[in-house]
Amino acid sequence: SFYAWALISIFISTIVFFLAPTYAGKFLLGFGFYIGIIFAGFLITLKVKAVKFISSVLILLSIGVFGYVNYMDYIRFYDQGNGRFSAFVERDEELIGYLKGEESSCTIMSDPYTQILIASQTNYETINAQYMSIENRKKLFELVTYPSFVNYHELLGTSDLQEYRPLCFVYSFRLQGSEDENIFWLENVYNSKLTSNDSVRLSDDFVQYMTSNGYEVRFSSEDHIFLMRSI
Repeated sequence: SFYAWALISIFISTIVFFLAPTYAGKFLLGFGFYIGIIFAGFLITLKVKAVKFISSVLILLSIGVFGYVNYMDYIRFYDQGNGRFSAFVERDEELIGYLKGEESSCTIMSDPYTQILIASQTNYETINAQYMSIENRKKLFELVTYPSFVNYHELLGTSDLQEYRPLCFVYSFRLQGSEDENIFWLENVYNSKLTSNDSVRLSDDFVQYMTSNGYEVRFSSEDHIFLMRSI
């Protein structure tokens, strides 16, 4: 029946929600739609008009409130603070323009949001873009924050990075900040920094460590530094 189909759809939406946490909220759109269908069918069976009316009002209010809250979460994320609401940030344009003009010769590792922009607009491969593993996110941040031989080799030694060679890095302004401020590895991509007041410099410890270990600076700005291993 139609209601059985709605229940199956809810079940599938729930499974996908847990299998794809990065954009989990989008899969709940179908969940809410089919829940609404089932509630509508339930209301039809009610014989007391007052109960029907009150139930309908409560359902509509719930849909409106939750829809508004979710919408405002997306708006806050894409708000760049200058009246612009977009997934594309002006601070990334110079780096993207440079990479578009280069022939892909390595796999880029950076924060998940920067990886999305690179993977979607250039020919460069990244470490699974927004689906970068939590382990790799933590180890990358540890290396950027405390560059050392141990942290570097712990990062390169993770099993899922073995297929990505050679590996190069984009040191992004999104990688700045303390661990409490920068929690992009703990939750979904909407907890990443879209933009901020942070910047990167050639004198930063991470850049100095990487260049002393065989990496060359191929691109540099106050927003991103592209590091590629010397051949």
